[in-house]
Amino acid sequence: MEKRSKIDDILVEQGIQVMKRRHKPVFTIQEAASARGCGLDDILKAIGQLAYMNIELTNYATPLDNLPLKVSELIKNHNLHNRVFFSSFNPIALIRIRKLLPEIPIGLLALPGKQGYIARTWIGMLLSYTSLNVEKSDATQALIKKIHARGNRVLVYTVNDKSTMQSLFSLNVDGIFTDDPILARHSLEKIKKIAEY
Repeated sequence: MEKRSKIDDILVEQGIQVMKRRHKPVFTIQEAASARGCGLDDILKAIGQLAYMNIELTNYATPLDNLPLKVSELIKNHNLHNRVFFSSFNPIALIRIRKLLPEIPIGLLALPGKQGYIARTWIGMLLSYTSLNVEKSDATQALIKKIHARGNRVLVYTVNDKSTMQSLFSLNVDGIFTDDPILARHSLEKIKKIAEY
């Protein structure tokens, strides 16, 4: 019997099956991994070549620390340049990771409502992000059109119900963050079928 790693155990516990040929899933396992003493290096070793990953740079209390440097070294060591993108509410972290790995897309996370207003305006665009990542209540048709007109993408966090997924896909968002990627895939397929008629 093959020995399983801590990450394998976490994936089984979360009910996630990695299907190498059929799907390219997105995983959100950071909390489960850290509870078991696993770090980003362990996650990248286990599933780095199997999944596309959003790596959120969460150094909000210490925005000038070495997190961007450490993460960039891991990405280089595991040769995952084409498997990841970075997001953060912290524009400083995004600027720093962009200097270290300019070929990897970055997404500016915008706080919901009034708190994220500046990120959703032209001021946020000064960051030259690949995507603006907004909370679902801020994903309006007007915002999506404005961001698309600038040549950027709109991703929406965190969407776990079918009706909201379908509504967002109908508005032509470029993607969603979800804890249920299978439901998201089915919702997107349904919208595509409706659009074909």
